[in-house]
Amino acid sequence: MDDALPYAGKLAALAASLIWSCSITLYKAHGQGVPAQTLNLYKLFIASIAFTLVLTSMHVLHWQGLIASAPHFPVSWQKSGWLMASGIIGLTLGDTFFFVSIRHLGAALSAALQCLTPPLNVLIDWLYFDKPMTTIQLIGLAIIILSVTGVILAGRSGRLALKETHNWGLGIVAAICSALCQAVAYALQGELLKGENIFACAILRFVPALSILVLFAIFTNTGRQGVSVMINHPSKMLYLALAAIIGTVIGISFLSYAFQHEVTGIVSTISTTYPIWVIPVAAIFLKEHPTPMQIVCTILAIFGIALLMIPLEMWQSWRTG
Repeated sequence: MDDALPYAGKLAALAASLIWSCSITLYKAHGQGVPAQTLNLYKLFIASIAFTLVLTSMHVLHWQGLIASAPHFPVSWQKSGWLMASGIIGLTLGDTFFFVSIRHLGAALSAALQCLTPPLNVLIDWLYFDKPMTTIQLIGLAIIILSVTGVILAGRSGRLALKETHNWGLGIVAAICSALCQAVAYALQGELLKGENIFACAILRFVPALSILVLFAIFTNTGRQGVSVMINHPSKMLYLALAAIIGTVIGISFLSYAFQHEVTGIVSTISTTYPIWVIPVAAIFLKEHPTPMQIVCTILAIFGIALLMIPLEMWQSWRTG
């Protein structure tokens, strides 16, 4: 963590969550009828191009003397290998599982089950990386998880999804698998991104994740049919490309910065508050208005985030003072 910027990581995680709420709205509005693995393939394809252009532009600026140093990949091959593994686990498996769960459970319940990710990350931080959290931060974490769950389950779409969707068990399994994959990927990133260029690391994570989905699209009938669906709907491609740039490129850049400056468990918790921020975005652009319970839970979630924002040193001074 950066002592000079004690809130930098938390604010970056919050920015990622806000950005994802916008991209999720776009995916919900324009991703209907697109298979999960194809949607993930297209998202990673657009993001890989964008990150490559950013990395190339930074090298050009360095050659022209406009910036001090050019971004570089990690020197350690071991670190690069683990970054690639985190991409496969989080981007290929985790995101595809999430899109599968959305199909069978709906976006509301799928997002609620992602609340499993923060406590898993806190547990991993505590067991493997010896990163303690204060009592008040643990309380804030619990408030956020309960608030996000309350917001989602209070929504009409969440209840309808349970009644109208087939393969409910498959959706539950997919959502849980997605949360597990994201927790592992977050834990890896939280350690591997320290001191590295976030754009170079993004390339290392995206290329192998994209390659697996490309092979799936080439050698399976389901994959080829999914690509055909996208090609036959150019308007979907435009809006989904915008969602990929907003959510995957900008959102993951903020998330990567957050991992460099904050404990993984806190970053995971704040970044998974995106179902909260979907409420005002959906109300404005999709005309989906929140229930009173959702508004109450939103206020509680903001209070939980405020508790997480309290630095360890300030909490210790309060206890001793």
